[in-house]
Amino acid sequence: MSKTDTFGAPLSNGDATAVDALNRAETLLLGYFADPLAEIDSALAEAPDFVMGQCFRAGLFLVSSEAGAEPELKKSLKLLRRLAATANEREHGHIRAIEAWAARDFHGASEAYGRLLFDCPRDIIALQFAHQTDFLLGQATMLRDRVARVLPEWSEADPEY
Repeated sequence: MSKTDTFGAPLSNGDATAVDALNRAETLLLGYFADPLAEIDSALAEAPDFVMGQCFRAGLFLVSSEAGAEPELKKSLKLLRRLAATANEREHGHIRAIEAWAARDFHGASEAYGRLLFDCPRDIIALQFAHQTDFLLGQATMLRDRVARVLPEWSEADPEY
């Protein structure tokens, strides 16, 4: 049986507790409240090999755009490289975006998140991180266009629509 997050994006692994924590962390990030990092760190303490949880954690450091976050981003990337053998295509896309950002290829990271959204338009993590990356890069039209392109794949009945 295939696993997905609340939004229907595929997961390669993760027990029910870890997936629930990811879903809560995604919702916290979308609302810009509470602490999505604490939520995902709690899950990863119990399930450190949860690939999408690790991608989410690394992405939080990526979009923070703080120099102090760089050591944590690199630590996460090192772990993700080790976990890549168990990752699905979606997660490989996240790893490519994180690698590009860590290499200071910010436009490459934005493009990698964009490619993810072509294959998985319901990947709310890729959409959120792409959106924040576009903002940081000053890509004003992409702030509108990315959302407009995936919007037909969503309905008002979806959580967090």
